Amino acid sequence: MYLSKEEEKNLSGEEGEPVAEAIDYMVKFGEAFDAERLLDIVYVHYPAEMAIYEGSVEDLMEYAEKRPKVSVPTTSSTLCMDLDQWKAMGVPEELAIKQMEVVRPHKEMGVLGTYTCTKNLNPPFLDFAEKGVDGILNVFCLNCMVGTSTAAVFPSIKERTGAIPMMSLVFDGLGTTHARNRTEAFVHRVKRYHRERMEKRKDETEGQEKGLMDRFRETLEELKSKYGQGDE
Repeated sequence: MYLSKEEEKNLSGEEGEPVAEAIDYMVKFGEAFDAERLLDIVYVHYPAEMAIYEGSVEDLMEYAEKRPKVSVPTTSSTLCMDLDQWKAMGVPEELAIKQMEVVRPHKEMGVLGTYTCTKNLNPPFLDFAEKGVDGILNVFCLNCMVGTSTAAVFPSIKERTGAIPMMSLVFDGLGTTHARNRTEAFVHRVKRYHRERMEKRKDETEGQEKGLMDRFRETLEELKSKYGQGDE
């Protein structure tokens, strides 16, 4: 996988052990899927550690001891219980105590304690659009309620973002030809949208430059007329 100079610096440990460990994980994950490079991000919805999974909370506590910090706004997904209503839910006290251990390290890392999937229903699509992205792809696993709900609000989001290509893609692990064809078509739309946007920006720039030159010539002619100077 290609790494930028900054990413290589992070991987080498120059920015500290937590950063090196995090980027090492991302590189291995990316290479497993034949990714060419890493991408910049502006937001993360973090899958919070659930106490019902053995070792999940323990791994967090161990990593948190290295004092890592998130680098972009980060919300957190659901826990295995409601932190306030766990007794009413009939959650065993031992499990509840273990689950509540994640709150402190999350706060220290800068992860917002939202503990809900509903943040996925309002991802920063509009922010992406304002930053000039050329396409928005909503990828989610089969039967994911939140991913399906997000796809349902795409039409209303598209009304506000304009012509930016947007597509939802269900990942079921089968790698079907249909999914590949849809993805290739989406990439084609993104490239076309980017090209059209660049051409429009070029035309606007040229128009502004022409407007400035026209105003300059008009001002020059006014000065010549006022002071009676020649072309020289």
